[in-house]
Amino acid sequence: MKAKKKILLAALIFAIAAAYLTYQFLGSIKTTDAVKNEKTILVAKRTLMPGSKISGTDIDSMDVGEDSYIPASALMDRNEIVGKITKERILEGEIFAGERMIENDEDELAFMVPVGKRAISVNIDQFSGVGDLIRPNDYVDIYITAYEKTIETASTKIYMPETSILLLQDIQVLAVSKQIMNVEGEERKEIPNSYAVTVAVSAEEGEKLVLGEEMGSIKLALRPFGDDSVYFTPGVVRNDLVTDKGKIVIPK
Repeated sequence: MKAKKKILLAALIFAIAAAYLTYQFLGSIKTTDAVKNEKTILVAKRTLMPGSKISGTDIDSMDVGEDSYIPASALMDRNEIVGKITKERILEGEIFAGERMIENDEDELAFMVPVGKRAISVNIDQFSGVGDLIRPNDYVDIYITAYEKTIETASTKIYMPETSILLLQDIQVLAVSKQIMNVEGEERKEIPNSYAVTVAVSAEEGEKLVLGEEMGSIKLALRPFGDDSVYFTPGVVRNDLVTDKGKIVIPK
């Protein structure tokens, strides 16, 4: 009787072991099938601003389901991506679509101008251009100082004091000294003290910028990365900064 119980117990143990091994085997088959049904795509490892030259460190791989939608223009070969320049912002985790990039030798500025914008150049120097530290794809605010002016008519004489005002805000820099990409090393020393900075503006902003440059001097202010805040300021004149204390009027 005891021998029969031992045989039944052993059979039960073997049955349980067989069931567990079968479960593990089927699970491994499902896992293998799931892996087989995945695709590997290439995505941006970080957010890339317009005009960025893509390097190998900017590319990451991601596994997606076989049924996941992948645009026909998606590039799946790293060699087709590295060295190209972004035409628009590519967010972290986004697929590299061919139409959103240009070849490195396609340095035409027209490719870099955002839709709805126009490229306009202003003349600056190292002092008005943040110490020559502004680079393509930076964002700047543009200040104008309008020179004092006197307008005389037959009956009146109107004096307009020198005025400084924040003219334009959150303006993208497209190029510096006709260079689309950053200037580094020995080439940077060749930049003259006075040079052009090309910015992307709307039609209305372009009108203000052109007139503002004619009225006085321009100074650029570099904005922090990712800051798109807009401020409303009334502008300042001399009396806002200093009083007339100590003023002496000398008759003619």
